[in-house]
Amino acid sequence: MKNVLELVLLVLLPAFVLAQVVYRVPADSKGNTIILTIANESATASAGLVTVSPVGTHVGVSIAPEYATIKHLAGNAANEVSFSFDVGREVKLDSRDTLHFEVANKTGNLGLKSIILSFSGPQNYSLQQNFPNPFNPATTIYYDLPADSWVSITVYDIVGREVTKLVDGTDEIGYHAVKFDTRNLASGAYFYRMVAQPVSGGKTFVSLKKLLVLK
Repeated sequence: MKNVLELVLLVLLPAFVLAQVVYRVPADSKGNTIILTIANESATASAGLVTVSPVGTHVGVSIAPEYATIKHLAGNAANEVSFSFDVGREVKLDSRDTLHFEVANKTGNLGLKSIILSFSGPQNYSLQQNFPNPFNPATTIYYDLPADSWVSITVYDIVGREVTKLVDGTDEIGYHAVKFDTRNLASGAYFYRMVAQPVSGGKTFVSLKKLLVLK
């Protein structure tokens, strides 16, 4: 799921911080976009090249590019710059992270924008294809839970015999992963089946996928 956040940053002197806004963004989302409008409210053009840079480090959030530039920011004019950001599965749901963008030219810092992200959980049950696949000797199976649920993930051989049970218990809402090690298994095709039942009651989710062991 991609999200586009359109934000306005007014360039004034001296440096300043705009009021913070909270944006709800799904965890495990790729290619989200931040559009910053850099507006010069002065009648005088900005001195030289204007650089907009994300600053600080963020657990589970990656931002690109390292900086964006505006060659000429005329007086009483505005320009847009864009940044892309990915949110990993490892972020804590309902937690917040603040992204900072610094605007500067050769005369120094022109402004700082602080943007707060709040991370939301999955909306639906999902069992994803294991990765890598084919694999040897281990792979990871990812699954999503929109509610606290009892979960079972079982691996079967090609004729339907149970090989191992990877998950068997209650998991919290969120994005999960389990590793499957096949050091003691022969090469070939196997299946893994997920059954999930909301703790609070509701429809049972069932999904089956195929994986391939190559040795």
